[in-house]
Order: sequence, then C-alpha cells, then structure tokens
Amino acid sequence: MSEWKETTLGSICTSIQYGYTESASDNPVDPKFLRITDIQEDFINWNTVPHCPINNDDFLKYKLEIGDICIARTGNSTGAVGFIKDNIKAVFASYLIRYKIDASFAFPPFINFLLKSLHWKKFVNSIKSGSAQAGANAKSFAEFPIQLPPLLEQKRIADVLTCLDSKIENLRRQNETLEAIAQTLFKHWFIDFEFPNADGKPYKSSGGEMWRSELGDIPEGWQVLTLEKICKTIYRYPQFYGMEKVESGVPVIRGEHLLKTGRISVDFSGYWFVKDEYSAKFSKTILEEFDVVLSVRGSVGNYSVVGKKHIHAQISPNTIRLSANPKIIRKFLLYPCLKVNQFKQKLLSIVSSSAVPAINAFEFKTFEFAIPEMLVQDKLSDVFKDLYKKVDINEHQLETLTKTRDALLPKLMSGQLRVKE
Repeated sequence: MSEWKETTLGSICTSIQYGYTESASDNPVDPKFLRITDIQEDFINWNTVPHCPINNDDFLKYKLEIGDICIARTGNSTGAVGFIKDNIKAVFASYLIRYKIDASFAFPPFINFLLKSLHWKKFVNSIKSGSAQAGANAKSFAEFPIQLPPLLEQKRIADVLTCLDSKIENLRRQNETLEAIAQTLFKHWFIDFEFPNADGKPYKSSGGEMWRSELGDIPEGWQVLTLEKICKTIYRYPQFYGMEKVESGVPVIRGEHLLKTGRISVDFSGYWFVKDEYSAKFSKTILEEFDVVLSVRGSVGNYSVVGKKHIHAQISPNTIRLSANPKIIRKFLLYPCLKVNQFKQKLLSIVSSSAVPAINAFEFKTFEFAIPEMLVQDKLSDVFKDLYKKVDINEHQLETLTKTRDALLPKLMSGQLRVKE
C-alpha cells in the first residue's frame, strides 16, 4: 500500500469543462447530444440519445472521446457518471461536466469505477447545495480525494470490474430488446388492428369489420374508454404525513427511479425506505406486479411498469399508482397501452407552467383509449407473460451481478483486496 498515492480528481485531469448549451434535435446527421437524462444508473444507452446541431469549431471543443468522464452537476442526478467507452460522434450538454483523465497517471476505466463507489456517493451528498434544486460545480467535484495505486494495478483492478460491468450491460440490453419486442407486438395487434382473426389471419388487412369511434375507425366490439375507466386505482399521496426514513424496509419509488427503458431501477442504494407498519397505513400506495408508476412532479411524465422486484414497494408523494381494472384490461397490457398510445406526449401537453413542473391527475383521467375485447387480449397473454418472465429473470441476474460488483469495488479500490499479476 506504500506505493499508493493520495491525490484528487482534479489533480489527475488534463482538462475540466462544462458542456454545450443547445437544444436537442432528431436530425441523424448531427452528432449525438449526451444529456443528464441519458445517463441511467451510470450507463449510457446511445440508441436513445438525441442529436445536436453544432458547428465544426464547437464540435471540436465539446467532442467526446474514449476515456472521458461526464458528471451530472444538477438535480436529483447530481453526481451521476457517464463514462465514454465507445468511439461515437457525440458532444455533451451544459448540465454535464467533462473530466479528461491524464492517462500517464491514471487509467480512465479505473477512475470510472471509483466514481461508482459508495465513497463517491457519500462525497456527492456532502457537497450538494441548494434546497429547491440540488447541485454541485466543477471545483467541488474536483476535490474528491483519491487513493491511487500504480498504473498497472489500476488496469488489473479495472479489468476485473469491467468483466462484471459488461455482463450487467448485456443483460440491460437484452431487457431493452425484449421490451421493444413487446411494444412492437402490441402495436401490430392493438394499434394497427392486425391481431389474428378467427381464421388466424391479420384482422384489418383481411377485411375485419370496423366502426367509427371518437378515436377513428376501430374493430367491431372494441370500446373507447377513459383512463379512469380502465384503471381500478389512480392514486397519489396527499403528503407523507409522519414518514420516518429507515435503513431498510419498504422501498419508496420516486420519479428518478423510473428509467427510460420502462422499468424501475433495481439499484436500491438510492432509495428511501419506510417501516412495514407505516406503509400498511396507506394500502393504495402499495404496488402490485404490472402496475404503472407515473411521475407527476419534478421529473414529470416519466412512467414505468412494476416488475417482481418492486412488488409491495410503494409510491412517493410525487408519483401516482395506476392499477388495471381486471374487468376491462389484462394487467400486463396496461403499460404497453399507455406506451403506444403516445400517453407521454398527451401528459406533457398538460404540464403546469409553475417553477416546478407538475401534472394534475384529474386532467389525464379523461384521456381516451381503444380497448379490445377480452378474447383478443387473452390471445396475447402467454406471449407477454413469457417476455416479462425473461425480463424478470434478467433483472434477478442483474441484481446479483451488481451486488457482486459493489461488494468487490470498495475492497479493490482501497487495496484490501489485491489483484495478482
């Protein structure tokens, strides 16, 4: 350990830079535009990152390169880390700070893993400032203390952790693919109306009977119903009266836990917990599998489906629980119904213009949806159950691998556990 050196994040950087101020675009010719919201649980899914119109001089100034580390500097995501490991044409947004690591002193992947440690999270929590909007600046992040082993040992440590991270990322991508398959299938059946008819042929293109509704032509026997009708529960806390946070217990889901993938974060290190007896007082907040959790304040408009890992978790005051009415819609179809029907775009159209964006539940309860007959819904039941079963299996493996990585990380980073040559 005598060869390990004490230093700081800022001391091992060749440059520290705030990002580019511009609006995102969907022009595929433009470079990708990395934002805070594109960093989910310290991973970047480049498939969902938008583009950015930028001139050549600015592109060269803000261009991301392999080994760059981008840290979120504001909001609930303060301290979230995006590590650039792919050779991709991209720039970074103004609410991110880019740290370029001096490779002659430090191995960038090693520093990336150091910034995933509990040591880093505690440091970030200690420097956050501001009551309404948490945040930090480049100087405060740069003061993060680091114990730096020799360069070759940094590389050996990073190799071990990279192996685990690669398996974690592959499982995440598998789940994204499975979710995409589910959405594509749902759209083909219930939006394009090409579910199999009695002869097993696509309904609409085979001349199936249609009738004129408020939402346009829909198949014979389908109904147009409001969200309030298709849900048995649309519930939000008035407030958290007497809530006492505890070290373990019932996890409380907040807007920041609702991921772009449509799932809920399984990294419970960032959750609040309440006692079982407290949670039991608010039965309508306790989640069941395939419920939908919707953020209506702050990170407004985000919503995700509840998997097995979050059964019996509960919502926070800034989220709403939506639970399917089993007489109207099968519970596993509620989330894809909201997803494909451009529910989020409708939600964003009713966001308040106050300092903290918010949505009134009474307004979106009236949104209308075309709902198929139960017989048609049941034809898709087994397919969806198999897809979601695989997603849940992957999430269990993700949790196991993440716990393994998180257990190894502090021991490797402190020198308590050494990697042999």
